[in-house]
Order: sequence, then structure tokens, then C-alpha cells
Amino acid sequence: MKQLPYYTIILLALLHPMKTISSENMAGENTKPERIVNLINFIRQSEPRDSAITEDVLVETVRQQILLYKKYNMPGTFLLQYDALINPRYQQLLKDSIPPNSLIGAWWEITQPHAEAAGLKWRGRYE
Repeated sequence: MKQLPYYTIILLALLHPMKTISSENMAGENTKPERIVNLINFIRQSEPRDSAITEDVLVETVRQQILLYKKYNMPGTFLLQYDALINPRYQQLLKDSIPPNSLIGAWWEITQPHAEAAGLKWRGRYE
């Protein structure tokens, strides 16, 4: 018998209907199906489309989002654009403040600092 690749097994496991998240619990009572929500915060250091949105405004926005996650005891996912990823303010804020079970990742939208760090000429708008 030919062995299935591991990703096929994982995909089949994810697609298989599970009794634990059906609309009927073990006692036969109707319940609402489980809902999974992942709140994602896209973090950037600058907003080139609106000069009123400064770096300070963006950092404070993330700080307020973190406070809301803590207030409601929720985890979140924080995806940093390259310019925010290299900014020590964001590094320290996320290191010190995010709720348990939260995730930090990268958001690879190419920015001017990202292009220049790679040795490429920037051709877009940026400030």
C-alpha cells in the first residue's frame, strides 16, 4: 500500500467532520457549533497614505489594541511589516505587553526600508 504524504493526512484530518464541534453534544442536546475567530493586527511603522497618521499614532494604536485584548482576556495575532519589525519601539512593546497565547509574525508587504535593505532602488511612494 502506498503511503500518503503527511500534508495529505493533515488535510484529511482537518476536513473530516468532528462530533465535538457538531450542533449536537454527547447528551443529544442541540448546541451552537463552536466558532473560532483569529483577530489579526497588521502593524506598520508609517502610513504613506495619510500624513496625519504618524509613527506615534500607530504605536499608540497597537498599545490600545493590546489593552483591549487584555481587558477581554483574548489572544491575538500581531503581524509586523518590515519597517515595524526593525523598530525597537514595537519590539519592546510586544515583548513586554502582549497577552499569553498571542502570536507574533511577519507581514511581508514590501516597504522602502525593506527594498533598500535588500540593495534595491525604491520606486513607490513612501515617507
